[in-house]
Formats: sequence, C-alpha cells, structure tokens
Amino acid sequence: MVEMECKDSWMWFLNLLVKDLNIRHEGAGWTFISDKHKGYYLHLMSDGGPAWACAKATTMASFTKEMVLMNRMDPGAYEWLTNPEGPTKHWSRSHFNTNLKFDILLNNLCESFNAFVLGARGKPIISCLEEIRVKLMKRIHMSRAKMMSYESNIFPKPRYILEKNKVKAVTNCIPCGSSGPQIEVESAGGRKQACC
Repeated sequence: MVEMECKDSWMWFLNLLVKDLNIRHEGAGWTFISDKHKGYYLHLMSDGGPAWACAKATTMASFTKEMVLMNRMDPGAYEWLTNPEGPTKHWSRSHFNTNLKFDILLNNLCESFNAFVLGARGKPIISCLEEIRVKLMKRIHMSRAKMMSYESNIFPKPRYILEKNKVKAVTNCIPCGSSGPQIEVESAGGRKQACC
C-alpha cells in the first residue's frame, strides 16, 4: 500500500517486486498488464464488429483476412487501426509475443480484484489486510474444492477455446494430400507446410 499513485511509489514497488521475485535479464519471461492503450481496446470493443475481430485474431492468416474485410467495409477504421501510434503488437492477439503466455486484451483481472476487496479498502491498514487475507483464503478453498471434482486434465474454458481455435485453424488452411503419410497444408496467407 502506498500513499498515492505516483512515479516514486511505482519505482519503490517495482524495485521491491524485482528483488522479491528475483527478476533478471531485464524482465524476460514476465508480463505486466497496463492500461497504456486502453483507448484502443474501448474503441475496438464498442465497435463489436470487424475491428474487434482483428483484435481477437490469433493467427496471422486470420488477422490478415479480418484486416482485408475491415478495409473493404470501413477504410477510415482500417487507417485508424494501422496507425503507427498504436502498433498491432499492443492490441491484436496475432501479434502478441509468443514467448509470453498471456494473451488477454483487457485488464479485467485487476478490476475484478479491486471490486472483490472494495469493502476492505476503507478500513485501517491492519483490518484491511486481514479482511483481504480471509476473503482470499475462502476463495482459494472454494476454487480448490470445485476443481478437485473436475475429471479432465484440461479445464472447461481453455478446452472450449482450444476446440474453437482448432475449427478456425482448419477453415484457414487448405490440405493437399497424396497417397503417402504426409500432406501439404497451405494457409490463407500462402505459407505451405508438410504435416503428418
């Protein structure tokens, strides 16, 4: 907890975080969520159509396809999305760094946590932290009990996303087989690859 959000507070917090987590190599392998380009996300979400489809695209082929559709439907939106001030690596899943395993477009996790602890935040520091600790213990216990009853090794939501992406990947690829055990697959972007 800090007195206010300012550069000094952030520097203090980040220095402690780097030390506590033993972060090395300029933070390689760590992901920080920021509201830096919140305007892009809010605009894309309010559109709900082609622009959001471009942001949600998980492959280069689907991103390219959605951007072509966007340009046909709304050249102004296409120009806005291709502006160098908001590079695609900040707003489209297809351009996110694959070394980092976090493809969330929004900061909802932090917003949800803030809502979860809202009642405790107005209390004195010890009471506040104690209430948060107890709430988290109860939540962890409830989540553990729920997951212990689950039989599969892949949880429901990731399984749903995986199945959905498999179907999407198949529709973006053209197989060309022969009598052998391998086939050649061509992506919508024109890239070819041999597959078993």
